[in-house]
This record gives sequence, C-alpha cells and structure tokens, in this order.
Amino acid sequence: MILAEVRDYLAQRGRAPLSDLCTRFAMDDAAMRPMLEHWVRKGRLRHIAPEANGKCGSCCCSCSEPEIYEWVSRG
Repeated sequence: MILAEVRDYLAQRGRAPLSDLCTRFAMDDAAMRPMLEHWVRKGRLRHIAPEANGKCGSCCCSCSEPEIYEWVSRG
C-alpha cells in the first residue's frame, strides 16, 4: 500500500520536500498531500512552515520556498 511506503520512506529519510515525494512516488501534489495529511493527523509527521525552510538552495533561480515534511520519531 502506498500509504505505508510513504511512511517508510519518510521514517528512513527523516524529512523530505513535497517535490521529492511526488517524484519518488510518481504522483502530483494533489494526490500526495492527503496521504501526508493522514500521517500529520496521526501525529507521526509534521509540516514545516515554508518560511522556516529558506530557498531551495540547489540553484540560483527565484524558486518558491520548498514545502517540507518531517517524520516525528517516537522513542
């Protein structure tokens, strides 16, 4: 199930931008966001506010700030 794959991917990486998740799972952001919101509601994932991220850092363009999701570990 893709929901479990998204969980495992984020748990392993720690954090990932929405664009990376969409590429990895071959989905557009409209399909990916509900899956991410599932894990946010469960308290396992948090959305990091774009203003806290800064620019993409991978180019010299005027990219919009990336949308980042971070896995919340439970000890």
